[in-house]
Amino acid sequence: MRKWLTLLTKSLGSLVTKRYVIVLVDVHPSHIDGSIFLHARRCGVRLVYIPAKLTSYLQPCDTHVFALLKQAVREGWLEEKAKSEKGMICTESWLKLVCHAVEKILGQRTWHQAFVADGILESQQGMSHELAEVLGFETCIKVGRMLPSPEEASCIFPSRIKLDILGYLAWETKSERKKRTLEEASGSASASAPKHKGRVIKTLD
Repeated sequence: MRKWLTLLTKSLGSLVTKRYVIVLVDVHPSHIDGSIFLHARRCGVRLVYIPAKLTSYLQPCDTHVFALLKQAVREGWLEEKAKSEKGMICTESWLKLVCHAVEKILGQRTWHQAFVADGILESQQGMSHELAEVLGFETCIKVGRMLPSPEEASCIFPSRIKLDILGYLAWETKSERKKRTLEEASGSASASAPKHKGRVIKTLD
């Protein structure tokens, strides 16, 4: 997983510094290991986790890509097999047809609507009716910008694995979170303190 994250970062080049890069992954242990969390941060990539048993509804690759890709590969395979005298396809031809299928399906389509239908973009307002039904929503919902509580988020991750759920939600290490909390507390105290002649007067509670 670290190898693929590194390759992704190299492939994106300067876009990693210009855009906020998000990768949707399921909660397989290889995706939520602490080393993956740290490596993704170093790469400038944010991992967003899809709960178990919901990838077929929330992962755009599952909902909109794989079926089309498999069909394109199957068609390419049948064409190559028909050309071959013995009905066999060499490794080079196989790799070429797979690459062609990827370019045909991924490179020639716009995927914005797939993310909208899966409730990832546009504040869930374009979520598909099928997904809303699976999740138990009768009408369109709008999720706020506040992070869920650790208790709410715990249902995303396997219960048997101990994780720093707050860190995964806020995408920050414990030390960063502690520093931010102290800064927020300090800023709140300064803002609420009465002012006198342009100075902040420290008060004791």
